[in-house]
Amino acid sequence: MRRAYISGFTGSAGIAVVTKDKAALWTDGRYFLQAEKQLSSNWILMRAGNYGVPTTSEWLNDVLDPGCRIGIDPFLFSSDAAEELKEAIAKKNHELVYLYDLNLVDEIWKESRSEPLRKPIRVHELTYAGLDVSSKLSSLRSELIDAGCSAIVVSMLDEVSWLLNLRGNDVPNSPVMYAYLIVEIDGAKLFIDDSKVSPEVMDHLKNAGIELRPYESILAEIKNLAAKGAHLWLDTSSVNATIVNTYEAACDQYSGSLDNKRKNKSEAYGVANSQSGVPTGVYKISPILLAKAVKNQAELEGMRNSHLRDAAALAQF
Repeated sequence: MRRAYISGFTGSAGIAVVTKDKAALWTDGRYFLQAEKQLSSNWILMRAGNYGVPTTSEWLNDVLDPGCRIGIDPFLFSSDAAEELKEAIAKKNHELVYLYDLNLVDEIWKESRSEPLRKPIRVHELTYAGLDVSSKLSSLRSELIDAGCSAIVVSMLDEVSWLLNLRGNDVPNSPVMYAYLIVEIDGAKLFIDDSKVSPEVMDHLKNAGIELRPYESILAEIKNLAAKGAHLWLDTSSVNATIVNTYEAACDQYSGSLDNKRKNKSEAYGVANSQSGVPTGVYKISPILLAKAVKNQAELEGMRNSHLRDAAALAQF
């Protein structure tokens, strides 16, 4: 939405970069024609993947004088993507600035921006899911124990939806909802706007032992996990830079300055979860990504039926 607001380009994939005197937008071959129509003359269209087209970091290194400061919203970049950009622009002594407290597009958009629609989420029935939430959580917790972890942050929207057997309407043409999920050995917390949660969904979550938390409280819980000495599984290819940096900073703080009371709490938490009391990040690919790639019989049947409906629609067309 922010990209569309500042550029006019409404495609589902693209990166906008704005300097003091230039603006460029990168998109892939699906959207070249659309971008040509929607971008004004103020914008440079970068046809990503075409021969001779620079990457965002290459372009920044070319058009900016050495030693500039380049800002990003770290909620919108995975930790890996932010680190990759940081390393690439360092070649010209540029500094990557993490704008934790504000998004510059929001600063100019706030007065005219409409309130987001709060569409309700729904339960994805077991008939179609093929596996209940408790079973999925049990398998995930076994993975945590095997990896020496006491908790995991799940931020990919499709992974949250799959693991909890929920579906949403927050993204056009994709049945997901904006949410974070933290799964621990002995509990789980879903961070979401509770106005989207119906009584049916609430019962569904309670039956699986999942607590609701406000969407915006995710960082407070990340700090709390560090204070408890958690060994936190983080897939840095998908978890945003804000969450990873917040946890690492909290680990540095608590491992160096815990008082006796907090140490006792950390040690108690660590013993219960087969961990030491020192908070640690464990950086591995998400086990949910792999688990949901292996389809059960109900999911396979659903895929077959979807292909039949798709074929019928194409034949009718």
